[in-house]
Amino acid sequence: MFEKKLHHLEHLLSPRSIAIVGASHDKKKIGAIVLRNIIDGGFAGKIYPVNPSGGTLQKLRAYESYNAIPQIPDLAVVAVPANIVPSVLEEIGQKGTRNVIVLSAGFKEIGESGRGAEEELIAIAKRHNLSIIGPNCLGILNAPCKLNATFGASSLLSGNLRFISQSGAIATSFFDWAGKAGLGFSEFVTLGNKAVINENDILEYWQSKSLESSKEKQRQVHRGLSPYEPIGLYLESIAEGKKFLKHLKHMSRNNPIFLLKPGKSSGAQKAMLSHTGSIAGNDAVLDAALHEAGVIRCHGMEDLFDLAKAFAWEKSPQSNKVAVISNAGGPGVLSADLIDEAGLEMAQLSTKTHTILQKNLPATANIHDPIDVLGDALADRYATAIDAVLADSGVDAVVVLLTPQLTTQIAETAKIVSAASVKFGKPIVTAFIGGAQVAKGETILNAHRVPCFRYPDRAIWVLGRMWAWEQWRGEHQKSEVVKKIVVRRPVQKMLHAFVNKNTVVLSPLQANKLLVTHKICTPVSMSAFTIESAEAFLSRHKKIVLKISSSVLLHKTELHGVIPHIDDTKKLRVAWKQLCKILKKVKHTDKAAEIMMQKQIDDGIELIVGVKTDSNFGKVLLFGAGGIMVNLLADRNLHTVPISQKEVEDLIKNSKINKLLVGYRGNKPYAIKKLVKIMLRLVALALADEIDEIEINPLIITRKEVFAVDGKVLLKDQPKS
Repeated sequence: MFEKKLHHLEHLLSPRSIAIVGASHDKKKIGAIVLRNIIDGGFAGKIYPVNPSGGTLQKLRAYESYNAIPQIPDLAVVAVPANIVPSVLEEIGQKGTRNVIVLSAGFKEIGESGRGAEEELIAIAKRHNLSIIGPNCLGILNAPCKLNATFGASSLLSGNLRFISQSGAIATSFFDWAGKAGLGFSEFVTLGNKAVINENDILEYWQSKSLESSKEKQRQVHRGLSPYEPIGLYLESIAEGKKFLKHLKHMSRNNPIFLLKPGKSSGAQKAMLSHTGSIAGNDAVLDAALHEAGVIRCHGMEDLFDLAKAFAWEKSPQSNKVAVISNAGGPGVLSADLIDEAGLEMAQLSTKTHTILQKNLPATANIHDPIDVLGDALADRYATAIDAVLADSGVDAVVVLLTPQLTTQIAETAKIVSAASVKFGKPIVTAFIGGAQVAKGETILNAHRVPCFRYPDRAIWVLGRMWAWEQWRGEHQKSEVVKKIVVRRPVQKMLHAFVNKNTVVLSPLQANKLLVTHKICTPVSMSAFTIESAEAFLSRHKKIVLKISSSVLLHKTELHGVIPHIDDTKKLRVAWKQLCKILKKVKHTDKAAEIMMQKQIDDGIELIVGVKTDSNFGKVLLFGAGGIMVNLLADRNLHTVPISQKEVEDLIKNSKINKLLVGYRGNKPYAIKKLVKIMLRLVALALADEIDEIEINPLIITRKEVFAVDGKVLLKDQPKS
């Protein structure tokens, strides 16, 4: 099945013959524009315009119907009104073509009135085994086979950048910007509504076709391109998150991937529904998933454009040591802060480099990083500084800043930077700061494929993202081994028993019993039916906590349903009286509610550990500061599961609370190794089919032990038999 699918996509994205259904004599119509773009792009295969009137279109014979075409085209491009699309697809399917691009709009993106039409399209696709891109898309571009089957840009450069966009308008903007910058594409796919083919299908195909030959990569470098096949993504929704993540993790090890996905605000979510019928998922989970996969998340179109240019033209730095060369003190000083914010470091130049700079630059020039060659610097002074710094083994990337002063040789400096990029092979990013005066320099840099930006913050931010990716892939060349923890039979029996009783939410006592059975340590806990039983419990454990145990009361502290620090009989009786009043109210909604007593754990840090089910990415682990600090610190660290031991350790290290856990200001560290083990055990329990969500808040960690103080377990709704 997989090979068959890849075979279909080969002929979809690299067809040998194309039919354009809806080709028109009217030059303004989409069908006419697509036909002209295919011809002008130099497509070498057979082209079959289809128009009911027949005749000739753009010097090609037009066929009255799809059936009249003398052969079976590899690809059909459909540009007809939405109400005609179903009958056209039937004809295409009956003819034997298996690959279709539906450009037509008027489907689920217009709301309920178009949803039925899209469902009909999907049904036809299933019936005839059609691979359909769209509907409501701009088309596709494939530079290697000179195919421009879009109604967007008329001429595009060939390059190494691959791109998937769910929006046709974003694509046309990208085409225009790329044309001005001289940036070329390898392939560009617009998905539209993703009725049949989605981003996972395209990524899977690209994964199978990635550059494997070092000679091919070398050819790219000789053309002034990076050795990568960078992938840009604009998506308004993500299909099958687990599969998406799997592809990204695999592909990111060799090629940079960057994504722009709106939908953080409710306003954006509503706008997307009316644009491509997309539904936004949990944005925090998406952030975590992308971070795991080494994918750079863009926060706007500027990020998307800038990363595309940088990764297409320049290789990533091999360390975070950066040198800055500027002809003005202000931008140079500003860059020092920007470099720190981007996760980079100012390089420590060698004695040899300092000697060269001191000998060749004016006495008033700053020869320490950031290097200031002064405002009167001509191109040769830039050349001296650039050559000296790039030859320094302690420098792995250079930022060249230029301001247009009276004596500045902008074009000549741009040529020197371009030559240095080829000579030294180390990444260079530039910021020629200004407008009309620096435009000529930008044109030269673009022609030589040296990433150029208008402002230092953009150049340095991009370089920081490039280093972050390089760092990630250096750590993830091999998949982490996930050791399977077996859920023991007694735990399975407990879960089956809860399900059989139609239990949806476990009470704290039930949850803690489940955790203990799964070998997750909890403080000694019992039901307190009488004040006398509570007094006996206190006498044994010296300091206790009383709390309400109820499946409907999830935030007990807000109703004063938890009373800690009970260490004498007087405090116990006051607390008992208070909780009995609360219990009486709670029993109106939960007859099984009761008072629970628990040994108090002192001298520990409160944490939260939980696993929730995300609708797109499946089970997700949460870790952070717990108790009342959950909302105060907003220390939310997420990772999809399954998860390896190292990944759990990294999750803890990256949390805000970690500074306390490792021993803040010389204090002894807490039991982090035991914490890791408990988190792995909790994940194994959460993967049980019966469990939807599980949370321990607080999980108290001391310097010797870890205790699950308050467990919450939500079971899945079970199908009725």
